[in-house]
Amino acid sequence: MNQLLAFNEENQSMRLTDLNIEDVEALEAAIDGLSDELAMKVKKLTLSQAIFLKKLPSNLGKLSGLTDLDISECHEMTNLTGIENCERLKKLDASHCLSLKDISQLSELPIEELSLSGDTQLNSLSTLEKIEITLKRLTLDGLSNLRTVNSLRKLTHLEFLSLQDTGIKSLEGLPPIPNIQFRPRL
Repeated sequence: MNQLLAFNEENQSMRLTDLNIEDVEALEAAIDGLSDELAMKVKKLTLSQAIFLKKLPSNLGKLSGLTDLDISECHEMTNLTGIENCERLKKLDASHCLSLKDISQLSELPIEELSLSGDTQLNSLSTLEKIEITLKRLTLDGLSNLRTVNSLRKLTHLEFLSLQDTGIKSLEGLPPIPNIQFRPRL
């Protein structure tokens, strides 16, 4: 097996093992090197702290069983192009992706749990309205650019929402949500 990715058979997860990767081509080659059978078994892919990774591999959809993707602290990631082919993706951690500007690629995915915590370059969360039917847990802690709840009003299926240390001052207009953690930035 390629040394760049390590597959854990027990929990069906794959972890990037060389965090100094600066270019996505090596990651794409590692995914291409997987047999279809093994690619289908991968449920979780952890690319967290791959700080120089600028984009997701274009062949990410080959991991047809992928339900959980952790790209937290991929500081150079600007968008999620490539994720739209992950038709079973339910959980995405994109916390502390400091350069992230666009999440529109999530619009057709069955995301249930999404974390976008930490300052990003996101100017709009309107994409969330398109995944509102499946979205159950949303964490937006530390998003200083987030000033209003307007883009969250249609999220009627949320069971958990965390808005700690954001620019939001009021939750007025939000639908009833069973579990909300809210603390405005001082």
